[in-house]
Amino acid sequence: MTYISEDAIKKIFSDLCLFDYKENLFEIFKQVTKDANSLQAKADIYLNVWKNTLGYLYRKYLPYKKIDDINVSFEYTPYTFFLVSTFPANLKKEFNLSSKDNKYINEIFFEFKMNSKSSFDEKIDIVNFVLGIMLFPPLMQLKKFYENAYKECSQNAKALFETVVNVEKFDVYPFKTNAALHFASRFFSQDTYKNLGGIEGLINLSCLSEIAGQLELIKNECPDRIVGHSNAICPDCGSKADAISIEKNDICYVHILESHPEIHKYIGFQCYDYYKKDISKSIRSIFENSTKSLNEVRNSKCLILVEGATEEIAIPSMALKYQKPLISQKIHVMNCRSKEKLLADFKKMAENFPEKSICALIDSDAKKEKAELDKLIQRKKNRFCYKYIPKGAFEDLIPIDVALKSLNEIYPMNKTIEVSEIDEEKEFVPQIERLLWERSKSKFDKVKFIKKVISIMKPEDIPSLIKELIDDAYKLSAYTK
Repeated sequence: MTYISEDAIKKIFSDLCLFDYKENLFEIFKQVTKDANSLQAKADIYLNVWKNTLGYLYRKYLPYKKIDDINVSFEYTPYTFFLVSTFPANLKKEFNLSSKDNKYINEIFFEFKMNSKSSFDEKIDIVNFVLGIMLFPPLMQLKKFYENAYKECSQNAKALFETVVNVEKFDVYPFKTNAALHFASRFFSQDTYKNLGGIEGLINLSCLSEIAGQLELIKNECPDRIVGHSNAICPDCGSKADAISIEKNDICYVHILESHPEIHKYIGFQCYDYYKKDISKSIRSIFENSTKSLNEVRNSKCLILVEGATEEIAIPSMALKYQKPLISQKIHVMNCRSKEKLLADFKKMAENFPEKSICALIDSDAKKEKAELDKLIQRKKNRFCYKYIPKGAFEDLIPIDVALKSLNEIYPMNKTIEVSEIDEEKEFVPQIERLLWERSKSKFDKVKFIKKVISIMKPEDIPSLIKELIDDAYKLSAYTK
């Protein structure tokens, strides 16, 4: 009986929030379905392997928990719809599709449309869309398993701890998920629920008229109030209280999420614009508040050496927007703080860490360092690479409209800086330093500037040189054991 390894599942969960679903899932799909001839046979085998995997996980970690027969089907939810439609992958070239396979794809696509009633873009590539959905594991069921397993383990730990330690109360940290599992299993937020008027609002929402009767039943079966235990945390103010009262609206919301997955999914599709806004808000928060964590890599396989803090902050965030997160391939960006130190660090790392690959990014004034790197890299391109900024520094790579929008938002000036005022033949930073001082008596803060750039930059704004650097780092990391 074939299972998906637990290491593979962990990698899926750690990387999915970074949206590179093809990179994470296609190899698993290809491996477990290699002996099947038709696409339908491949899909059936893949779903059955995930069913076996779920059964294995429950038997191993929750042997005393009674579970119903595990039903695994295509994970077609607002989350997978978002990933496959927003970040399309060219999967057709990976399959040798027959006319029978294409017929099967069209049947599945029709079923998806009927189940979700989503407004599909007329230009959508149906084949790539369906193949993309097929790659996903049963995320909702896997998340539920991990939640149950965590609860079981934490309760066992609590019981054991309380037998040997004389304490009145032993607190266990609540189960938490990353952004991927959160959005993979919650398709409308509590804020959206409240904005729509709670359970009454959902019942009266025209786009949910087909399930209004079912929502009415949910409302009637939920109690008006549940009183929480002592020393509970109030969900509104966050402070401890002797007891809290959970009102009917909140009870109905949890009931829909936990006990009615099909209704939950249906609401997510019908209120999809709200769902997209929640995801966008979360992604924006990741970029604005977690730039440091994007570069926290243990046991790195590949280093990208840079000259300053600007590149150290920007490159991991740009890689995330480029759908090639560095952390997933154990690639670390190292700030060497000068071009001279970069060269010295390159030589030192190359000699002392033969198991690591090394990339570098150098400014246009590092001509001596460029010549030295050329000598070092010669005949070792399977381990080393570098990129050379042809004019100026890292800031010169930023598209001018993105750069000026960032500056005009950061600095209070009596007159905004216009594109016509910048000579693109000259270096960007000296011009900006002069204009900022003239108009606001401000000094240019490179770190503040790059953080704003990253927050507003779109994937298509990422400089081609940085994409090439990321691609090279990925390639070298793949060759490094």
